[in-house]
Amino acid sequence: MEEEAIRGSSSEDRKGEVRKKNCGEPNTCEDTGTGYFDLAVGQKFYSKKALERTLKILTVLQKFDFIVKESRPNLYVVQCWVPGSGVVPVHVAEALNLRYGLKVDYWKGHRTLKRARELVRGSYENGYAELPAYLYRIRRSNPGTMTRLKVDENDRFKSVFIAFDTENDDSWDWFFTQLSCVIPDDEGIVIISDRHKSIGKAVDINYPLANRGICTYHLHKNIMLRFRGSETFGLVKKAATAYRLSDFNVLLGQIEEMNPKLYAYLQRADVSKWSRVHFPGDRYNITTTNIAESLNKVLRPARSFPIVQLLDEIRSMLTRWFARCRVEAAQMSTVLTKGVEKLLQFWVL
Repeated sequence: MEEEAIRGSSSEDRKGEVRKKNCGEPNTCEDTGTGYFDLAVGQKFYSKKALERTLKILTVLQKFDFIVKESRPNLYVVQCWVPGSGVVPVHVAEALNLRYGLKVDYWKGHRTLKRARELVRGSYENGYAELPAYLYRIRRSNPGTMTRLKVDENDRFKSVFIAFDTENDDSWDWFFTQLSCVIPDDEGIVIISDRHKSIGKAVDINYPLANRGICTYHLHKNIMLRFRGSETFGLVKKAATAYRLSDFNVLLGQIEEMNPKLYAYLQRADVSKWSRVHFPGDRYNITTTNIAESLNKVLRPARSFPIVQLLDEIRSMLTRWFARCRVEAAQMSTVLTKGVEKLLQFWVL
């Protein structure tokens, strides 16, 4: 006999229903529930206990809790009862009281929650201790992969490739030095960043052939802070995205006439770095560092993980993304991306 989850779940209303069905020999049934700590419609479990164990682990990993609405030998229905996105000690106390009638104070709930997360994820101390072994396994499983771990004189963690201790000259130079081992300097490379001086120095040293542009979002944000109430803000946005030099010159002339201080600021920022028309490389439509902000948002739930689990979450996510992009790229009939093709079809047709 086996049990199968037949209703999916969501963060707002997590429900699961299990029904028994025959599947022949027990040893031939597939158990995917306890191995990946996740739920999916049609997922199968060897037993009801296996499903219950998976759900309890998920409450810690995904920071929610549930109550059992109905439980019978052939049916198991649960519903999320914690609103919001995180479990706090008071939720632990309420859950223990609700399920077992135990009265738990805040600090005992805090220690219980901390211990539960350590059992599932491991402690932060163990995470740093396991980091060298994790990096070794990454290199062994993925030939050609490069990793760099930086420690201090006491052998304590400072940074790992794509992870920084502080944003200064040394850390950015270290990052771009490692990056250049994977992506060599080339005239066709374009690097988009904010106006951080340390980034500019590191790029000049490690990528002298590449073209560097500044993020127009950060530029616009600085303008709004420095020149409050400026009516020329819309003109700056148009100038940054102008395709023709004649249009750019007209817009920049209007800015100079209306706000000379803003015009001087834009000149100091270097028009070849923030304007599309003056940019020397192939920038295409990439004018901001929004992709980095998107990554930060996607990884926000994993930031509280021990470092090995955090790195593995990043590796797993990027692997899925690149695999999907590789499949889509192989299906393209031209050298243009899908987004550019859609734009061309829109304007041509």
